[in-house]
Amino acid sequence: MNKKNQIIILVGAMALLVLTACGGGKEPAASGLFGVNWSGTQFAGVGNGGIIRTSPNGVSWTYRNSGTTVSLLNIIWSGTQFTAVGNHGVILTSPDGVTWTIQASGTTGDLCGIAWSGTQFAATGDSGIILTSPDGATWTSRTSGTTNRLYGITWSGTQFVAVGYNGVILTSADAVTWTVRTSGITDPLGAVIWSGTQFVAIGNNGAILTSPDGATWTARTSGVSNGLSGIAWSGTQFVVVGDTGTILTSHDAITWTLRPSGTSNSLFGVAWSGAQSHFVAVGWGNVILTSPDGITWT
Repeated sequence: MNKKNQIIILVGAMALLVLTACGGGKEPAASGLFGVNWSGTQFAGVGNGGIIRTSPNGVSWTYRNSGTTVSLLNIIWSGTQFTAVGNHGVILTSPDGVTWTIQASGTTGDLCGIAWSGTQFAATGDSGIILTSPDGATWTSRTSGTTNRLYGITWSGTQFVAVGYNGVILTSADAVTWTVRTSGITDPLGAVIWSGTQFVAIGNNGAILTSPDGATWTARTSGVSNGLSGIAWSGTQFVVVGDTGTILTSHDAITWTLRPSGTSNSLFGVAWSGAQSHFVAVGWGNVILTSPDGITWT
């Protein structure tokens, strides 16, 4: 998800998307978890100062040694390894979430998003950065066709979709050749996901867009004006998290319901555990929330 520029706290002002750490090369000054993913056996969460925490159930968490103090912004599981990306081009890999290896990315730009296609990783970041790798260790820079920061990326089974600043949306079948699409908005888009039938992109000012193909996008009404920064799909329900503890749910990505989170901390990432059947959301102040249904959170 999605964390951009340095952390800015605005009290009583317009909410900002978690454009909190990605872009600008500045490290957030306080503690937070920015991304979380599920491997099939455990959650792994990443955050500022190189924080990595793992959990078998989303409740009991263990700190791991990442080997870096650079903020980590996103994480993906490929089926055999975790790959985490972060500020200053940092990339880490781990087969088990315990032992982590720093890889050479070839860039010093901030990396905000990471996706896995089944054959290659694609990472996105500052100034339109796109990197690809077959193994998480050897990375190649690609031409994105934009200088906008790219915050989020997903794989549908046939194409990558990347989203970012100024409402930019890019698509690619191979992560090498990219096409710029029209989103219809200029709000930053912080995250995107594929549900099996549609893409859903989220962003600043409560922006939610849907698309059946990555090319044609429709704006949806979220009912909130807060920044939205993380999204997960359970197979039957979307959960979106964002600024000041915002949580939204929807079965179709058209009609959205605001849910009580029990926190005013901004939430940056959310993941679905599959077999364990619960969501885990992470955010500012190292807050971690769990829910069996996206409605009731503890």
